[in-house]
Amino acid sequence: MNDEKIEIIYHDSELEPFRQDILASNLCDIFLPVSFIQSDGYVGAVYDMHGYDYYPSIRNFRASTLIAIVTSIMEKSRQADRRYFFTSEYSLDPNLVFVNTRIPDAALIYKKTRPSNNAAVLEDLKRLLQPENAEIRGVDYVRKAKFILTDYSRSFEIIRHDLMAIGTEAYRAEC
Repeated sequence: MNDEKIEIIYHDSELEPFRQDILASNLCDIFLPVSFIQSDGYVGAVYDMHGYDYYPSIRNFRASTLIAIVTSIMEKSRQADRRYFFTSEYSLDPNLVFVNTRIPDAALIYKKTRPSNNAAVLEDLKRLLQPENAEIRGVDYVRKAKFILTDYSRSFEIIRHDLMAIGTEAYRAEC
C-alpha cells in the first residue's frame, strides 16, 4: 500500500465477474475507483484513494461532517442498487470506509457480506456516527442523528432527508 493506493485480494467466489466489470468501470460512486488483476483462484484489486482519508485514522470530526458522510453513503447506495450492488449485501464496516472531509463525501472498499435486513444496515450507518478514538464537535447533533437511525420502520429516503436536516442545522451551528 502506498499513500494513495490500497491492494486487496479477493477469492474468485467473493467477486462475481459482472460485479468486477461494474467496479472496474467506476459505475458505482459508493466504491473507490479500482483496477483488477486476475490470477489463478483470486483477483487482485488496487483501489485508488486519491482525495480520501482512511476513516478510522481521522481524530477530529464536526457533527455536520459525520452526518454528511452517512447521508453520502445512503445517497450513493441508491445508485449502487441500480447496478445490482444492494446495500444489504456489502459491508459498511468502518475499516472499509474512506472519507473526504473537505466535501464531505465517503467511498468504500467492496466486501461482499451475507444479505442483511434494513435494521442491520441502519445499525451499520449508526456505527459510522461514532468513530473510535475521535473527538466530535457537536455531539448533540450526532445523538439526534443516531436516534433517527433507530426507526427501522421508515424508508431510507425519509431517514436520509431527516439526517440532512440535522446536518444542515449542525453546519449552521458550526459543529
